[in-house]
Amino acid sequence: MVRETRSPRLRRSGRRNRCRSGIRAGQHLRSVGQNAVLPGVTLALKNTKTGLARAEVTDDRGRYHFIALPVVGEYSLTIELAGFASEERAGLVFQANSKPVIDFTLKLASLAEATTVHGAAPILETRKAELSLTVDQQKIETMPLNGRNYLDLANFANGVHGAATRGDLSVNGQLGRNIDYVVDGVSNKVIEWGDASKTGLSLDVVQEFQVITSQFSAEFGHSLGGIVSAVTKSGTNEFHGTGYIYDRPGRFDAKNALTGTVTPFNQQQFGTVVSGPLVRNRTHFIGSYEGTNQDSQLVVTSVVQPGAFPATLNRHQAFSKATHRLADNHNAQLRFNLDHNENIGQFGGLVLPDGGTKGKRASWELQGTTTSVLSAKTVNEARFQYSRFVNESTNLAPGPRVIYTGFATFGANNGSPQDIRENRMQFNDKLSRDFGAHRTFAGVDVSHIAKTGVFNADAVGVYTFAAGTPYPFDARNPATFPTQFTQGFTDPRRPISLHRDFAPFDFAGIDRSYVNLDLFAQDDWEVRRGFTLNLGARYEKQTSSPDNNNIMPRTGFAWDIGKDGRTVVRGGFGRTRKICSASPVISRLRSRPAATPVCSRPFQRCSRRSRRDSARPSAAPSRWISARWIRRRARRRSATSSRSASRASLPPTSHSRSITRICEGAICSAPST
Repeated sequence: MVRETRSPRLRRSGRRNRCRSGIRAGQHLRSVGQNAVLPGVTLALKNTKTGLARAEVTDDRGRYHFIALPVVGEYSLTIELAGFASEERAGLVFQANSKPVIDFTLKLASLAEATTVHGAAPILETRKAELSLTVDQQKIETMPLNGRNYLDLANFANGVHGAATRGDLSVNGQLGRNIDYVVDGVSNKVIEWGDASKTGLSLDVVQEFQVITSQFSAEFGHSLGGIVSAVTKSGTNEFHGTGYIYDRPGRFDAKNALTGTVTPFNQQQFGTVVSGPLVRNRTHFIGSYEGTNQDSQLVVTSVVQPGAFPATLNRHQAFSKATHRLADNHNAQLRFNLDHNENIGQFGGLVLPDGGTKGKRASWELQGTTTSVLSAKTVNEARFQYSRFVNESTNLAPGPRVIYTGFATFGANNGSPQDIRENRMQFNDKLSRDFGAHRTFAGVDVSHIAKTGVFNADAVGVYTFAAGTPYPFDARNPATFPTQFTQGFTDPRRPISLHRDFAPFDFAGIDRSYVNLDLFAQDDWEVRRGFTLNLGARYEKQTSSPDNNNIMPRTGFAWDIGKDGRTVVRGGFGRTRKICSASPVISRLRSRPAATPVCSRPFQRCSRRSRRDSARPSAAPSRWISARWIRRRARRRSATSSRSASRASLPPTSHSRSITRICEGAICSAPST
């Protein structure tokens, strides 16, 4: 993310001069007497931890602006002008995506010696319309988080709720799939999995965490709810090392209120972080590892098989990052991190142990950034990433799935097995320019996304019994019959992409790639001191969609009522859109029409669509699916289902907790009596 420090103007008042610094372009200090702005003031900014140095000179209205400052480390800002005593502000710590304003007062050299003031930059944003929460490094290090998941920090923001087990947060009521996750300025979201961040980070490598809940700038997109962003740490001129272990012994756990027994939860989290210089003031590094071992028990409350049953989680996270100063005005960084975990679970409550799944999730990411100061007023930031994500899920028991509403659920999970893989190549470039009262930026973001995956089309079959249905199933007693049976089948007209054989059923898959192209530009115009307009626009194009009308305005204002940075009124208007994932399309294409037969009463025959109808070619374009085509196909499915319904019965039981079908496909034939 980008840090910016901007200096306002210097004004002369009798024997004293004021120098206002900040991110505000064209801001004036109004005062009585003969106060005046001071042009030609030299400002020197230096990072005391990494050695980074920048210099600026105020313009004819006393303004200055430092663009795209790294957030790692502390800064000192020195102001000098002939005839005046120099002043230094030390201990400045800037936040990502912020625009602080810093005020100075210069005295005549005959009246004062040089002074040094220690203090942080202002926290209240007075130049942006967006609403956000920023958690800095100090708070991250001191805040106790159960599980050490950095995404849980988002719950401190207004309008955000939800558990961050895999990033399934809700912002302003929007689903998790409508949120964009960003790390170091590039995407960290899994498109196909929808509501998840891709690669986890250890808390010890997060420099800063931010949640933007409203009115984000044109730089951000692909989100209807908000932006969840993190900036990772970098090494400094000092060597640092940290080692830790957090142990939660299960023997101290109390009895479960429902079962009256102890359900131990054993968890160990351990890791280390090492950072320092490779070449002082030029090249630095940081590396970390974190492991998590979790042995727990999940409580099943169903009377069919009550008790506590084991569940496990093993996770490994590694992180490395190198930063290098290529030249005085050119800096680069390269980051690599991976996240691998395996787990057994997805049962408990009314779901019996054999209804759980075994999951494996692995991801890694290679990311690089270059920041170039092209001139005193122009900075360019270029970023790239290549990442890979894999999510696998298999069942702990064979099918079918059996659901006794309000009583018990067992058998294979109807949403598993799955095998999802996503590769992403991304490049973005942002050019920022300071024109005094106008601070502008423009950029482009291009991503190539390749997906392959296998989705279970409810192929295991799902029997649903109404609440109060007698248990167990008895083929001779209609009162024990299910009210519904559903099952999906592979559409032969769709390509199948299998990474392994999930016998005995076939599964619909995806195998596609596309490009996301984003263009954006914005002007932050300080109309007058204390009042700023944010005027921007963004265009997004996804090649897998025929929609081209995706111009999204981003407008807003920030009004500093007292011009003292204490009370700010914000407002704005914007249009956003979410990226189109393949899941909604696959849910319609992965099964044949009428491939989800429903047995609504005993002895009803449930059959597939006829062979003649199945062979009918699809009218859908090969690269995209229109809403009109989906509606037409849904009507055709409904009509076909009505024609093919006939009388049938249900298969017998094989034991008290599973049902075996005696027919192939979706044909439910009555057994002889």
